[in-house]
Amino acid sequence: GYLGDKLDIPNQSVSVDGVEERLKVSDQDRQIAADLRKLFEELDLGRFAKVEKGREDMKAVYELAERVISSFEKVKFK
Repeated sequence: GYLGDKLDIPNQSVSVDGVEERLKVSDQDRQIAADLRKLFEELDLGRFAKVEKGREDMKAVYELAERVISSFEKVKFK
């Protein structure tokens, strides 16, 4: 929901590729896009795979999400 609101697009239309297209091209933006891609992969894995995550794994995913959201607060979009 956060990314949809930030980019003014429907939540169901949010994708890593779509977000990357809207980012300006800079090294910082590439890192944000890489973090976002990793976050989406982790969330998809948790949603669709029968993988048990331990407490530390869940904490790492939460910290990654927090880092992505914090980074997006400073990003300028095309």
